[in-house]
Amino acid sequence: IAREKQDVESGVSLLDELNRQINQFSDDPAYSETREFYFTWLAGAKGYLCRLRGDSENAIVHLMEQRRLTQVKFDREPDSLYSKNHLAVANTYLGEILIENEDFAAAIEYLDLSAALYREILLVDSQNVLAKENLCDDLRLQARAHIELDEFKAAESAILESVVLRREIAAADPDAITHQQNLASTIRMLAFINSELGNADAFFQNTRELIELARSIKTADPKLQDYKTLFINSCLFVARNITDDALQLNSTGQADEKTKLLAEAERLVREALATLDETGRQEKPNDASETLREELIEVLKDIERVKSANE
Repeated sequence: IAREKQDVESGVSLLDELNRQINQFSDDPAYSETREFYFTWLAGAKGYLCRLRGDSENAIVHLMEQRRLTQVKFDREPDSLYSKNHLAVANTYLGEILIENEDFAAAIEYLDLSAALYREILLVDSQNVLAKENLCDDLRLQARAHIELDEFKAAESAILESVVLRREIAAADPDAITHQQNLASTIRMLAFINSELGNADAFFQNTRELIELARSIKTADPKLQDYKTLFINSCLFVARNITDDALQLNSTGQADEKTKLLAEAERLVREALATLDETGRQEKPNDASETLREELIEVLKDIERVKSANE
């Protein structure tokens, strides 16, 4: 409860008391695994609370201890899926805090180890959704660390694997909005990586997919404002590019294609403006939303100018 309320000091006091009680366990070998379980959990909980307190140095110390203890258990039971999962999770936690501490190379080492363990679990149990979810999170963290190191090809490799898994998870449970959100976040990162790599066509296709995902998410839960903003920005980018493509079509034989492109661009802009109006009724307009509106209207004017020139 203290952790959920982010009451760090109360949490630390409770953990100290728990530590005192664990140390009262008998040294009898029959209790060794019980002590090991509690000490492992204790190390992870202390790491979490240190992280909340902004004490990354001690958070790393405790998470290193958690990883050491899970490694001991894994070494005893290397074929146990339970032990593999616990060691993988410990590696992921450590990788995440190392990223926050800007030790990106070390983070990647631990995240590689956890990804390998998740893959081993999936080889045995291919329908294990939790392992897929955890592997996706691990790959996203890997991609983030590689981006920080300007290793965009490595980031692309990690995030593409995550996209495949996210699609599988979303397809298996299409009504779960959380899966759609996770897929959208992953595609968004892939779009950024493609942009940095200069993969213009791939970036454009990623943005088109984001439109469909964000439209689906905002329809399912209108309170999710972030996805409305994602939808609006994606519509703006695609409409602007479609309009530019239409401007390149000048021959008589391309008139139908030009009309089709302009109609799609206009539909996207008007849908984005309607979403912006809806957002404005729920939240006070700000400079960012007004800038978006101005940019959308400017694209709409460009579309109208092209249409008028063709008449």
